[in-house]
This record gives sequence, structure tokens and C-alpha cells, in this order.
Amino acid sequence: MRVVSFLLMLFVAAALQAADACYYFQGTKHCLELRVDSARPAVAVPGGEAMPLTGELAVRFHDGVGATAQNELLALHGLRGETPYADWPVYVVTRPAAGSDLFALSRALVESGLVAWSQPVWMERSRLTATTPNDTFFADQWHHPMIRSTDAWDIETGSPDAVIAVVDSGVDTQHPDLWTHLLMGQSFVPSEPYVDPNMNGTILDPNPYIMAHGTCVAGLAAATGNNGIGVAGVCWNCSILPVKYIGNEMGQVPASRKLDVLKWAVDNGAWVVNNSWSAASDTDSSGNCIAVNVPDNFMNEAIIYGLTNGRGGLGTVMVWASGNSKCDTAMNATLATEDIVVVAALRKDGTITDYSNWGSAIDIAAPAGGDESDIVALATTDATAANKGFNPVFTENGYPDLPDLAYTKYFNGTSAASPVVAGAVGLMLSAAPYLTAAQAIQCVKLSAATSALMPCPYGDAAACYGAGILDVRMMVENAKNGTCGGTPECTVAEDCDPGEECRNGVCVTPGGADDEPQPDEAVTPDSELPDETAIDTEPQPDTGETPDTVPGADNGVPTDDPAPVDSDEVFYEEDTAGCGCSLVD
Repeated sequence: MRVVSFLLMLFVAAALQAADACYYFQGTKHCLELRVDSARPAVAVPGGEAMPLTGELAVRFHDGVGATAQNELLALHGLRGETPYADWPVYVVTRPAAGSDLFALSRALVESGLVAWSQPVWMERSRLTATTPNDTFFADQWHHPMIRSTDAWDIETGSPDAVIAVVDSGVDTQHPDLWTHLLMGQSFVPSEPYVDPNMNGTILDPNPYIMAHGTCVAGLAAATGNNGIGVAGVCWNCSILPVKYIGNEMGQVPASRKLDVLKWAVDNGAWVVNNSWSAASDTDSSGNCIAVNVPDNFMNEAIIYGLTNGRGGLGTVMVWASGNSKCDTAMNATLATEDIVVVAALRKDGTITDYSNWGSAIDIAAPAGGDESDIVALATTDATAANKGFNPVFTENGYPDLPDLAYTKYFNGTSAASPVVAGAVGLMLSAAPYLTAAQAIQCVKLSAATSALMPCPYGDAAACYGAGILDVRMMVENAKNGTCGGTPECTVAEDCDPGEECRNGVCVTPGGADDEPQPDEAVTPDSELPDETAIDTEPQPDTGETPDTVPGADNGVPTDDPAPVDSDEVFYEEDTAGCGCSLVD
């Protein structure tokens, strides 16, 4: 058996030597390194970690190419395709015969003239990019005065119609500051068919608290404000759509999952999508910055899909954390697009943090704190399950946190800065829902504060701040007064049909489906569900199995807590590289 395995590795190695790993992205050929670290071929950027190939090939036909032409082209290359989306027949996934040259097939398909792009599917180590009114802890939320949230709230506190999707590690559906405006979400983690974070995993020790990440992100964007408890998000009344993208399998995520989760968020009403994670590592094993020359058709397709189909054609705005590796974003091809908002992280004094990525891809800078010179981070919601969130961990390590374990004041990194921006965009679109995504992105930039920018250690101010520091008040003002463009549907009730009201430039029916989400759209907290549905707080055994498929699953509280997937990667890094989820030393 060992001889057979050895011969198989030699066969794979020989095949790869004769092949290359080049594919097309927007008409230009891009190449990766081919590696044979085991019997399973993999690709990588120079100096980067191996990304094993799944054996699948994604194909995105040009719009208008019918089923007959699709099948004929696939058959010509010995392929059979499956369409993952019933409402989107131009995207298919195939599994070529074993030993096929996936990259050569992808190029041949594009060169046929019928295919917009084709890309083999590889496994990525997706990383969460954070280290760690009358609301009880509002005084701890120093970032609100910095970005002028309090001034913006004089004009707008948000609309339930403005849906912010939190694509992350899941959101605590029983959190008292979140559940009242949580919508029914979706999990795309095969072993975790629910949107609540899996706080029972052991594979991430010594920091299992990282699964609280999505709950912290959700609170910064849209925790309920002025409700007498906890904290206030930037958009008090925006709805939250939880989408679980990363679970305790965290080490390996199929690259195609990005398209699955982002398309689902757009199709299910997201006005804004927050992405506090990175798809590819921008450092080598020693923490040195490397070029991430992996332009991603899956991510690009999702962004274009959101711009084209989101909000009834107005477009969904996608916000991205720049990363916590202190690297130049010009080296990261995944962020090289004007169609998203890329966010850098600032200290309380307005200077860029010592972990934040920087460079030409930065669009805006927002507060996050929590670096080596400034341990003050952001106060937000924390996971409530079995006291396993950020709060108890920091307290146990000598950093007393807030007195309520459902909250923490030590959440930082660009993962914290990003949802602050996402919440601001939700607030702005609540005030002017007729803005297109392109107009909204431009409004974020032209409204930025630039008068008090501190020196940038990486060159001119734009390298650290992009357009400047987030200014929520100016965003709302500029959106409402027409500075950012857009055409209101109405200005007075007389412009609308009988029985409708003119609200923020849009005609709505009071109490109707276009006014506020109906009661059954909200997630019911665990406290109102039968006892047998409560989350099991006992750790589950580690199976060591990694799922190969990526099915979505309905939201809900699990009746069985699945075992976490084994991983050899520890996401605890004191220098905040990679995940950036370190405790503050």
C-alpha cells in the first residue's frame, strides 16, 4: 500500500511538472505556484501557504448563453455541469475526471468565447481579522464621538429596511442587544447548521473565544441603541442578517464559498454586507508580508452580482476589513477593486494602529484601537454562551472587562473598524435609500474628515486614511441634501399613491411590507424556545473530519451541537498577524 501511495505521489508530481496553474481574471492570465505537499495537488502564491485543490472547476458563462450551448461546450471538454443556483443558470460547477488539468480546462473554456471566467476551486484559510444614548456602557464607546455618530443620530437612527449582513462566525441569536432586529440567517458551514457561534470547540485553544467574533461585529454595526442596556451600534434600528461563513472548521474553507455566502446575502435583502475576514494570508510563516497575487473570480463575481442585483438593482455595498498584518494593500489582489469599501484601523488619538494594513486600496479609516501602544479597544456585544466570549478571557488574563459578560471592551483590529463603517453606510442608506451602491461608496469618501489627519508612517495621508476618517454626520447630511446624488422618489406625500407616505425620499405604505419587517422575520431568542432546543454547553469530541461539500442550512438553534473539525492552526498571534485576534500583552 505504501508503494502504491508513493507511486501516486510521483504520478501527481510528474503531471504537475508538465502543467501550470494559470487562469483568467478579467481577461488577463494570472499564475500561481503548483505544489505537491501530499497526494493532493495544491497551489500557492510565492512564499505563501499551500491551498489544496478540491478537484472542482467553476464555470461562469456569459449572460445569454443558453443551456444547449453550455452543455455542448462542456461535453466537448468531457465535462458535465451542475447548476448550484436555480435562479442563476449561467454559473455551473463541474468535477472533471481524476488527473485532469483543471487550469488548462479553465483557460480553454474562457478562450471559447462563451465563458466569462472559469477557475478551479481550492481550499483557503479564511481568517477573521480582529484580535480580539442611555445604553449602560455607552461611555465606554469612545469611537462614537470620534466619527460623529452622536451628531448623525440627531437626523437619523436607522431603518429596519436597511439590512446589514454580517458574514462571519455566526451571531448570538439570544443576545439582548441584538435579537430584536435579527433576521433569519443561514449557515454555510457543513458541520454547523445554525447561525449561532459554536463556542464549544476545543481546536482553537488557547483562544476559543474567537467564535464570538461575529457577535462582536454585529454589535458595532447595529446593536440596539437607547434601550437602556449594553451598547449602541452605529445604526440603532438597522436589521441584522447573520450569515455563518466560518466555523470551527476554520482552517480550510473552499474558495467558492465566498460566492455562495455573498450571493445569498444579496438575494435575501442585504443593503450592506460586512466582511471582517481575509480570504488569503498576506504573510509567510515568519510574519513577513508577501504578494497575494490571487485575483479571485469568486469574490469578483459576488461583488458584481451585489452591485447589479442588490436592493432591487440599486446595488449592495460591501465593506471589507483591510487586514491586520501591517502590510501594503497594493500587494493584495483581492482588495484591488473600486467596487468595495476597504477599511483601515485607527487608535483613539486618530493615528493608524500598528497592526492595520495600509496602502492604495484603503478607502476610509475608522476607529478600532487595541494595539501595543494603546490597549483601549471598542466596546460591543459579546457571546453569551457559557461565559466563553472575549470578556471572561480578557478578565482571566489580567484585563478587567465590563461587568456584564454579554459585552466586551477589548474587541479591536480591522474587524472592528469594518462594521463601524458598515453601520454608518446602513445609517446613510436609511436616510437616503434611493442612492445606488456606487453613489453610497462615493458618499463615504467625499464625506470623510480630513482636517485633523495625523502623519502617516507609510507616506502620504491616503496610504493610512484613504479618503480620510469616517464622518457619519456628514455622510447622512450629504446623502439627504443631494450632494451624493440620487433621485428621491418623492418629496411630499402627494408624490405617492393614495395611502402611502413619503419617507426619506421613498413612498412606503405605513405598516406594510415595505415599511418594517413583519414580526415573523425576527429571530426568536433561545429564552423563548422550548428547553430542548437550548445550546448544549458541553464540549463535543473532535472527529478530525473535514467536510468536502458546502451545503447551506436553515438558521435555528441546534438540537445537536456538531463536533468541531480538527485543525493544526492556532489562531493566537501576539503580533496580530493573520487573524489579529491576540490578547493585549
